[in-house]
Amino acid sequence: MNSDANSAGLFASWSMKGKVDIDLGGQVIIFSQPEATMDLFARPGGSEGHYRRRVEALLSLHAGSTADEWQAVAQELGPLFTVHPLHALFSQPELRESMDLWLKAGQDLRLMWSRIEKLTTASPDAWTQAEREEIGLQGLETAGADLDALSEDARRKLAEAYTPQEWASEAGEVVDGIGQQLNSWFRATPSRVVPLVNPETLQVELVVEQGIQALALMSVLLIRNDRSAFPRQCGRTGCTRITFMKGRRRFCSKACQEAAKSQRYRSRRAAQGE
Repeated sequence: MNSDANSAGLFASWSMKGKVDIDLGGQVIIFSQPEATMDLFARPGGSEGHYRRRVEALLSLHAGSTADEWQAVAQELGPLFTVHPLHALFSQPELRESMDLWLKAGQDLRLMWSRIEKLTTASPDAWTQAEREEIGLQGLETAGADLDALSEDARRKLAEAYTPQEWASEAGEVVDGIGQQLNSWFRATPSRVVPLVNPETLQVELVVEQGIQALALMSVLLIRNDRSAFPRQCGRTGCTRITFMKGRRRFCSKACQEAAKSQRYRSRRAAQGE
């Protein structure tokens, strides 16, 4: 992580070295035979590249991921929702976590990153009265109301519950959404954020108790250090990999870029009847 001399280093990574088994039928990840020396911090890998690889690993999982893909990601990240055994709050020879819970975490983390990216272009100016009223009507419709069946007066009154405050703005709404997501990960269980001093670097490090909390803090660190790179799915048809990309980059690798180019060429030839 890049930091000024006077700033505190924030490390939020932890991993577990041990055996990982994937039960696709039962949709369960099983962690067993953990070593006594688990890593609480990202040492020495507290770099942006280290954080990105871990965030990318979770984001790239999907319902069609193979057992080998699950195995690689689970081995890299360790348990995401089990309180860390070294905190003396949880200890047993085998840990089981739901694959559905991991997929949901990936979706939530992807949503947070889409909000972070949107924040770079969101306007900080307060919405106009007309914009606020339109947002209220959209919220009412999303809630299931049949707007055509309501009178104009009824629509206006019901929409008030979904209308932003006078000072609200697009940027403020995005920030609120990001904050709510972060809070949900830290409030799901009684959790502690423990500040410790790394004896090797003399920097202050924050220890969290769950892997998903670590990934959330990694995301905050990444956007603080680089406001131009965001996780996006590769643009090649059939590739499900998600990597951090800058600017107009659309592909996860040169190989995928060339493959997409070949796909477009073959499609044009087929359309021309060649």
